[in-house]
Amino acid sequence: MDHNLSSHESGLRSMHFTSPTGFAKVNLPQEIIKHSPISSTIIHHRTQEGHLLKTGYVKILVLSLNAAVDMENTVPEMEDQGVESYILDLRKIR
Repeated sequence: MDHNLSSHESGLRSMHFTSPTGFAKVNLPQEIIKHSPISSTIIHHRTQEGHLLKTGYVKILVLSLNAAVDMENTVPEMEDQGVESYILDLRKIR
């Protein structure tokens, strides 16, 4: 089966299929899917004295303007959850 894609300004994508039994055209809605260029989690750990600490771990996957915006949103959210320190992982940035 062969297929071709074409975009339209209306937000629809036309997909044309050909097969041994004939030809078909299907219009599919086009959506923009945003993937965050960062991932984050909170690491819970204890000091030698037994105090509970929370460290924010933030990995930047792609260096972009979206990464800066996501960091501006992520850090206050983590601070609201009691994070006091951070690990910023810059390994393997694309």
